[in-house]
Amino acid sequence: MLISRYQSKENITQAMRLRMYQLMQANYDHVTQERFRDDLDAKDGAIILYDENDRIQGFSTLVWYRDLLDDSDVVFSGDTIIDRQHWGSRELVNEFCRLCGQWVKSHDRTLHWFLISKGHRTYQFLPLFSKQWHPMPAKHDPKLANDAATCARILYGDAWCEDSGVLRFSENQGQMKPEVAAATEQRKQNRYVEFFCKRNPGFANGDELVCLVAMHEENLRGTALRAFRKGMME
Repeated sequence: MLISRYQSKENITQAMRLRMYQLMQANYDHVTQERFRDDLDAKDGAIILYDENDRIQGFSTLVWYRDLLDDSDVVFSGDTIIDRQHWGSRELVNEFCRLCGQWVKSHDRTLHWFLISKGHRTYQFLPLFSKQWHPMPAKHDPKLANDAATCARILYGDAWCEDSGVLRFSENQGQMKPEVAAATEQRKQNRYVEFFCKRNPGFANGDELVCLVAMHEENLRGTALRAFRKGMME
């Protein structure tokens, strides 16, 4: 069983950083320590997952923006990984949604989650806890699509491919290890995995699918909704 703690980047020690980088190395190729360091330093902090022995088994880096969209704040999750033995845990999603609820309550402003996904596991979080997101099968929301494009253009510039809706980098920013990418191919019978692969055919080479979710009570479901409401009450 995993437990989560949010840590500001100033409170993430060198030993913690090393363990986090080791988790990235175990699942991704071409992730340098310098790139990992720069990504973390550009964030506000990270949700860190611990096992019963207080050993780090996963994390997601976060940064909060007030100025990307005119009508909403934006939370962006960067490097995200959970050790394979803990795949299936929802602790990360629950803590993330609790933090989003806290933000909405304290800032009295709407919030969107901007995420980029090079693997189906990240993308599959979206149908698990939300009703509407971009992009999704059989439904298109022009406003969400436009807002997602705005975030991608501002944050990633020339790497943003407007026509395909993905980020494609001139220099490799990291890609899933072949055995991890193969697991995505093997799950194509799932409609969301099939959709992810169709929208991001270059995922195995490190292309990232740009996604956006409105973080409010009417759009959340299940444990994510309960966690969001918990944050709203804190």
